[in-house]
Amino acid sequence: MNRYQIYLNPQSVAVFDELGEEVNVSRSKIIRLMVEHGAEIVSKLISKKKKTQDNYYYLNKLCGFIKSKNKRKTNIAQTVDEIVYSKENL
Repeated sequence: MNRYQIYLNPQSVAVFDELGEEVNVSRSKIIRLMVEHGAEIVSKLISKKKKTQDNYYYLNKLCGFIKSKNKRKTNIAQTVDEIVYSKENL
């Protein structure tokens, strides 16, 4: 096992801490399990990938990233953050 430094938003850390208290597991272990699970999903996607020019294929399948259909610059991240972190979704 190797050690890596990553940056997480405070909302995610709070969720991991709450889950850790609920199931009596460390935050680190929860993050490791989630990353390992994500890697398994990506591995399966890679083995099944269809021929496509979609550079976001894996990210779309893994967590619903958005690819703009037009060439206009947009701030999709801000829009997605507003949706994800809205009070209705919390």
